[in-house]
Order: sequence, then C-alpha cells, then structure tokens
Amino acid sequence: MTKNTERAAAIRWIQAQMANYGLTMEELDAAGCFEPPPPPPAPVVCYRNAEGLTWDGQGEMPSWLKRAVNAGQSVVFFRVGRWWSRLLQRGSVWAAAFFAIADSPYLGTPRTCL
Repeated sequence: MTKNTERAAAIRWIQAQMANYGLTMEELDAAGCFEPPPPPPAPVVCYRNAEGLTWDGQGEMPSWLKRAVNAGQSVVFFRVGRWWSRLLQRGSVWAAAFFAIADSPYLGTPRTCL
C-alpha cells in the first residue's frame, strides 16, 4: 500500500466510526481531539555538577562526569536527591558508600532518582 492509499483508508475508517457513534466534528473538537499533544515530561535529573550540567543516568556517561571519575571523584558525589549524597559531601565516605550500594539498581531497587 502506498502512503496515499493508507491515508485514504484511515480517513474512511474514521468517517465510518463517526457515523456508527453519531459523532460530529464539533463534538470531537469539544472533547479536545484536535488539541496538540502535551509536551513530553522533562527527564529526571540524577546527577549534577557545580556548573549545573546534568545527566539522567541513561545512555553513555557525559564527558564532564567521565573527567571527574577519571580524576578520582566518585560518581555518587554528583548524585541528586539522595540523603546519603549529602553524607559524602560532608566527608562520610563509608556511610555514603554503604547507602549507595544499598540503593543500587543491581539489588532490585526501582530506578528513580528522587
């Protein structure tokens, strides 16, 4: 099927459904059928540096975070929204590491950042 024939078939199907249910264009418009879709939700920020650069934890690690990790900084230090990340910032490395491991997605914890 070509694009035009698929489109024509879809239009006929919509017209048939409108006739079956007795719907008018005005009723569909009032129901919000022709409004633009809502914008996609903003990605959840899981990691942030002091410059405000962020990463959602999906895909490849960004260059700013790779550089920090290669320089010896823990990725946990940049974690956002976890109370144990504040322990790490205060210098409680062992406590922060314990809770970071306990919060690991590899242990079955759901992947959220807040």
